[in-house]
Amino acid sequence: MDTFLYSLVLSNQVSNKTATIFEIQLVGLVFGSCCLFWDFKSEYKEIYLLDEKKEL
Repeated sequence: MDTFLYSLVLSNQVSNKTATIFEIQLVGLVFGSCCLFWDFKSEYKEIYLLDEKKEL
């Protein structure tokens, strides 16, 4: 993932686009928090299913 961001910054410098490192970090932050939320949801689902099995 870091290499992807690095290549983004590199190509950004070569083509002189206006996207700043801050904007790239912001995208990475949003993407990262989405992944964290998805992991949390799936873990919560597994725990919930385990609790249901215990009750049976």
